[in-house]
Amino acid sequence: EQLWLADLETVDDTGSAHLRQITSGSQHGWTFANTPNFSPCGKYIAFLSNRKGKTKTSVWIQSVDGPGEATLLKEFPVSVGDLDWSHDAKGIIVSASIYVDGNDVHNEDAMTSTAARDKILEDPEENLGGLNAVLFKRLPVREWDRWIDAKMVHPFFVPVVQSNRYGVAGYTIGDDIPIDLLQGVPTAVPSGAFGGSEDWSLSKNGAVAVSARPPMSADEAWTTNRHIYLMEKIPPSENTDKVAEGDFEELLGKCITKGNPGYDTNPVFSPDGKRLAWLTMKSPTYESDAVGILVYDLETKQTSTLIEAETDWDYSPNSLKWSKDGKTLFFTADVRSRQALCSIDSTIGVNKQQGSGGIRILKGDQSSFLHGEVSGNDDGHLLLASVQSLSMPTELFLVDSRIENKQQLRQLTHFNTQRIADTNLGKAEEFIYKGDDDDDVQSWLILPAGFTKQDNSTKVPASEKKFPLVVIYHGGPQGSSGDDWHYRWNLQYWASMGFAVFSPNFHGSTGFGHKFCRDISKNWEVGGRDTIHGVRAVLKQYPWID
Repeated sequence: EQLWLADLETVDDTGSAHLRQITSGSQHGWTFANTPNFSPCGKYIAFLSNRKGKTKTSVWIQSVDGPGEATLLKEFPVSVGDLDWSHDAKGIIVSASIYVDGNDVHNEDAMTSTAARDKILEDPEENLGGLNAVLFKRLPVREWDRWIDAKMVHPFFVPVVQSNRYGVAGYTIGDDIPIDLLQGVPTAVPSGAFGGSEDWSLSKNGAVAVSARPPMSADEAWTTNRHIYLMEKIPPSENTDKVAEGDFEELLGKCITKGNPGYDTNPVFSPDGKRLAWLTMKSPTYESDAVGILVYDLETKQTSTLIEAETDWDYSPNSLKWSKDGKTLFFTADVRSRQALCSIDSTIGVNKQQGSGGIRILKGDQSSFLHGEVSGNDDGHLLLASVQSLSMPTELFLVDSRIENKQQLRQLTHFNTQRIADTNLGKAEEFIYKGDDDDDVQSWLILPAGFTKQDNSTKVPASEKKFPLVVIYHGGPQGSSGDDWHYRWNLQYWASMGFAVFSPNFHGSTGFGHKFCRDISKNWEVGGRDTIHGVRAVLKQYPWID
């Protein structure tokens, strides 16, 4: 995993002359480099890498144009992640797992204390007698693939100073103690197994917003509740007295979603710092609830609704980006098993007299992930997005936001073009059939690699060549089999071995309307019954499938 630089002024639509690799793992023991962030001047790139020690991630910096190799910008006492260089705040934010149970080894900053405690717990001389026990006093005890311990992930801020004379590669970080933006409060930001830097936001005016679970909530194991907390400015330092007293809510700032018991996440400030947008669910016990978009005005203290969850649109946004002029919010949403790239006016929102009027689907024929508007784009219409499908691994594209549902694209990278050209893939088709309730169910059918028109002829006798069928059944159950190049459940893997691949989006799947998604709640059998109906429909329509 290494870094490349794309020159947008010299883009070659078919080649790679505009691309330049700027880090190399082969020169550093095959270590990684990721999460690149440009410096305020645009001449340097900061990134995360484990090139100093493979078990520890630090922040490195490198000149965009050279000469020379990357240098260490900051090594913290513990490994860090989720690098975010805030130009307005004049510093970087990183995440780090720290102990939040108050049992500090030394009266030092949280990172240093955590590193010291970890060293003791390594117990190389077995002073602890080999004991590795944990006492749980509350639920939950496990999250995704790990046991919960006394550590929680917190975002930390450190100032970055430009110093052309004495600084490392033009910028330096001093010996300032990293500021815990949560001030030691026992809650996690990023939150959950799949959180990231989208769980916090710093405004142009110095305000901080985080999405976090209510600290030490008694019902944490039974609720999806997360609130948006707003601080007027970066806190000066950790307030250990208030943490000890349990004044958690005060330390996190103003809770602007106190009236919502559900899931509030992805806070993001507008470019002028005057508004804050986020995604919201209403139910505290339903992780696949409908999602809406809210906007908070920092001057009037009023919250407005751009998309009312459930009623305004049949799909759920799952990411947010402001346009540079603050007039538009871009987002992605699962629309019929594809991550569609969408937009909405940041002030007007949905036109309720026109149903879901006001929501524009900019690209819905493949799965997209939006990175943001392209810098130096005066018209504000070019977006940088990652695009993928069942037949194409992820590549970078420029998307023209002025054109709806049209192929106004320009491919920036071709890392996998030749590899895919040299690989025998199966053709991906949508297959619609009648499900358990006699309504339409969408699925994907991947033809075996090397499949020919002759193989597909319905006139082929039953004794002739046939292909085996494999059924790939997505989990969740409220998820979907999407039009994407999945790096764990890749449908082409089975097609490459000569299987026909059937992957149904049964009742309960996301991206086909809120009612369709809820149909599996307290009715788990419907997924299996839909799948059986689908297999029968496939065998009936395609006699070449065994």
